[in-house]
Amino acid sequence: MEDPRVAKCLAAKRESKSIEFKEKFSPSNAGEALELLKDIIAIANSGGGTIAIGIDNRGVPNGADVTPILEYDHAKYCDLIHKYTLVHFADFEVVESHRDGKRIAIFVIGAPDFPIVFQKPGQYAIEGNKQQKTAFGQGTLFFRHGAKSEHGTTDDLRKFMQLRMREMEKQLLKGLRKVTEAPRGAQLQVVQPQLSGAAQAGVVKVHLTTDPSTQAAIAIDRSKICPHRQKEVLGVLSKRLPNGNAPSSYDLQMLNNLYKISKKPDFCWVPRFSSKQFSDAYIDWIVQSIQEDPAFIQKSHDKFRDQKKQA
Repeated sequence: MEDPRVAKCLAAKRESKSIEFKEKFSPSNAGEALELLKDIIAIANSGGGTIAIGIDNRGVPNGADVTPILEYDHAKYCDLIHKYTLVHFADFEVVESHRDGKRIAIFVIGAPDFPIVFQKPGQYAIEGNKQQKTAFGQGTLFFRHGAKSEHGTTDDLRKFMQLRMREMEKQLLKGLRKVTEAPRGAQLQVVQPQLSGAAQAGVVKVHLTTDPSTQAAIAIDRSKICPHRQKEVLGVLSKRLPNGNAPSSYDLQMLNNLYKISKKPDFCWVPRFSSKQFSDAYIDWIVQSIQEDPAFIQKSHDKFRDQKKQA
């Protein structure tokens, strides 16, 4: 199903707190990259949203070439964020979409666990001018005020904390609801990880599976089943698939979309307040697929393009 943030962006006629339009963007342009970085952080700090490339301020698509944006390595965007904020924020992805028949690129941005502050100034040279322009200064904090990315205020921080508290309360109530709705006679058991494989008095052993016909069991710590961020997945794959056979960040995004990886609990976990995490089984699947068919990635790209044409 389409991400509701993307649907909201495609339906929008004007920019807002959670939606930004840009007529064009070149990842290789230092100035444009820093201005985009400022908007990404401002939108993230404000609760998340989207940035659509290839749409003017009136909400009209202009047909700009967004191929370089879609093919740009996701890890480089993450590195740019870390360079200026010293924070490993990766809760965003770049997706391809269409508006009025024209191709656009959309940055889909999540919310961080805490406000992100710029730790280094973002300055770039203005073309044809010896002076430099400052996109953001050291120690500055940006939020969205209407359709603008501006310096944060005390009120922005108050709203951020209130939103986080509400989200935490929802998660707590959701967990309590699972307990209260358990059938009569059900028991909750907490097993120490180091003892989970040993025989323990009163402990019911379970086998985690995706088969819906089996007895249900809850994985207590999904972060241990799916411990890898996308950047870490790329690092593992580069070691297990040497000689340039490892997929790129763009390849992984394509595979995730084509094979609906986020819907496979044995491959992927989507935390509420951070980016997707992946399992060892997911990495093994990619390695095995490429080893069995060296053209697996290219064939998947072809299949993905055909799928989008038919959509």
